[in-house]
Amino acid sequence: MMNKTIETKRFLKKLNVELLENSIKIKHKTLFDYIEYEVYYENIENKKTVIEEVNNGLVAISSVIFIVGLLYLFGSYYKIALPLMLFSIVLIITIFNTKQRIIRIKNSSGANIQMFFDKSNENEVRDFADEIISHTNSYLLNKYGKIDKDLPFENQFSNIEYLRNRNVINEEKYQQLKNQLLNKEGRTIGFNDLKK
Repeated sequence: MMNKTIETKRFLKKLNVELLENSIKIKHKTLFDYIEYEVYYENIENKKTVIEEVNNGLVAISSVIFIVGLLYLFGSYYKIALPLMLFSIVLIITIFNTKQRIIRIKNSSGANIQMFFDKSNENEVRDFADEIISHTNSYLLNKYGKIDKDLPFENQFSNIEYLRNRNVINEEKYQQLKNQLLNKEGRTIGFNDLKK
């Protein structure tokens, strides 16, 4: 498999995500920090969430500035009140025009995969997120979805149930693999008719 990479930027944050054979390598760089880590496909969920969020801290600050401006306005201090209120309104408009747009893929290791996007790279980031999920599903299916007559029945049955529970395979594929496994063993699940 050829390694694929995407790089996204958001102000002073830079994120590099690379698809590897059995994991994803993530490099997260800010002005003050650099973090590099890998997340194995077994830990990655196969659903993505698209989030648009504003900086709540800046919203709170601009609200306080606006309230202070109102207080000055009620006290007839127009020269102070109007610039404060105008500044807070401009700040609020700026905050809502610079919403942070993120695609988040959860994983069980606790460090979610978060990729920033804007209008210029939205399709590329969405496609890459879909590719992460596709690679995860393919990897898990190749690792846990093979029926081997030399391996114990219980382990293989657990593996295909794991794939179904993770939504890697649908019910039809689950039944197909289960039947394949049962035919391999010459087993049946449920009640057999007893013929005399």
